[in-house]
Amino acid sequence: MAIETIIARIESDAEEEAQRIREETKQEIGRILSEAGKTAEERYSRIIARGEHEIKTITGRILSQARMDARHMMREAKERGISDCFSEAEKSLTHITQTTRYETILRDLIRDAIDELGAEDAVIISTERDREMVRKILPETGKKISIGTECAIAIGGVIVRSRSGSVTVNNTFDVRLERQRDGLVYELSRILYESG
Repeated sequence: MAIETIIARIESDAEEEAQRIREETKQEIGRILSEAGKTAEERYSRIIARGEHEIKTITGRILSQARMDARHMMREAKERGISDCFSEAEKSLTHITQTTRYETILRDLIRDAIDELGAEDAVIISTERDREMVRKILPETGKKISIGTECAIAIGGVIVRSRSGSVTVNNTFDVRLERQRDGLVYELSRILYESG
């Protein structure tokens, strides 16, 4: 065999070996890329799932906070509405003190307070504005009642105190309104805010 034949054969074998290595390399690269694609797809899916979970968690938190804020704002609005109703009631009571009906109302408040006090001897305290009206009504009571030197700070009505000062009946508009406040708040809430 000639050297040229041996060299040609070696070159041919080398070319075949190089071709086989190239094919194996291509296959190995394909396998690696396939595995890398699967791994990347799995990682991608895990990242997406984690992201979706975080989005749901954050969205839930935001919605929960928004609901709490909305309830708080509704409660404040309702409280303002009720407070406005009481302010209007106070304005109406102030207006009543300037009408001719007020003397009759004052007379009833004095009688109720005296009856509740249950004393024959008492001191009555009124607003400065109402002193003359009270002075006019007192003889009708048939009791020994004097007008106190102090003045009530109130929209209207009277305070009746036993002479000893141990028992007091506050029949001012302000206190009577405050005593009825809880029931009135419930009733106002029902009227203003219950859907029907």
